[in-house]
Amino acid sequence: MDSNEMIERVINRIVNASGTESWGMDMNHFDWVPGVGLYGLYKAYTHTKKQYIFDYIENWINRHVDEACILRTVNSSAPMDTILSMYTQTNNSRYQKVCGEAATYIMKDAPRTPDGALEHTVTEAAGVFSQQIWADTLFMVCIFLSHMGAVSGEKELLKEAGKQLTIHLEALKDRKTGLFFHGYNCEKKNHMSGALWARANAWIIVSAFEMLGFLGDNFLGKDQVIKSVREQAQALASLQRENGMFGTVLNQNDAYDEASATAGISYGITVGVKMGYLDKKCLEIADRAYYGVIKLVNESGAVGMVSSGTPVMPTIDAYKTIKIEPTLYGQGLTLMMLSR
Repeated sequence: MDSNEMIERVINRIVNASGTESWGMDMNHFDWVPGVGLYGLYKAYTHTKKQYIFDYIENWINRHVDEACILRTVNSSAPMDTILSMYTQTNNSRYQKVCGEAATYIMKDAPRTPDGALEHTVTEAAGVFSQQIWADTLFMVCIFLSHMGAVSGEKELLKEAGKQLTIHLEALKDRKTGLFFHGYNCEKKNHMSGALWARANAWIIVSAFEMLGFLGDNFLGKDQVIKSVREQAQALASLQRENGMFGTVLNQNDAYDEASATAGISYGITVGVKMGYLDKKCLEIADRAYYGVIKLVNESGAVGMVSSGTPVMPTIDAYKTIKIEPTLYGQGLTLMMLSR
């Protein structure tokens, strides 16, 4: 099966989802889970130019765009980058307006930690992560912020996006390994459980290169960002398993293989090489990961071995107990990898 056939299969699992899907596969709301799915769908559209993908995305936005204003959080901003991309395709003023409002929220009202990082806020009532910096934030909102700055020409948006990227990488970096922790608690000044969670590292390597594509030279700390993700790629090479996969906790041999992280890492490394920031030898990592993930796509198009929603867990071992289920972010990250 070639990549385009695999893309069709993975897309079909999203667009043919029923109205009674589980949390992880529910496209019928405005939040981060469908947001990552949409991001992957848009990458698939730009790769294949299939009109039905464009139409699905446009229909989804038209049904759900008003929900963007109901409960604004960092995590629930994930669909905004796809809305912005669709604005650049359609010139729809409604899309432009909601993107502008979201950018204003991020710049003026979104909670921040004492050092200026965006606090990781979510829609779930039980999720209060005061003064916490998460790797997830870069993907869910900071790619959009940098993209919005590039589209609008607003230098303050670009400056803030660059600042967020540098702050997050500085706060989450593990100096011993070159990898990144899942989160940082600004009050306790620690990395909580200290987990080198694989999907956190995927969020970072994807976001860093996506943002660099929009930021160019418009932010301080660019050289340090590039140095940091190069160190990350080198560290990832040493932890990739024989089957091409990465464990859900990268440095734990008994952690299960995790597909969404592996797909994201494959995509991020491929983009980094194409942009000239990573050595071409890194493509060996990306290719091995690619073939590891596609073996986990079943006949219905569901990507297997994807861990469910994961807050910063209390212990490293707790990450190993997160249940495995099909999710839209697993589908989305796999589509990104397939569309590279």
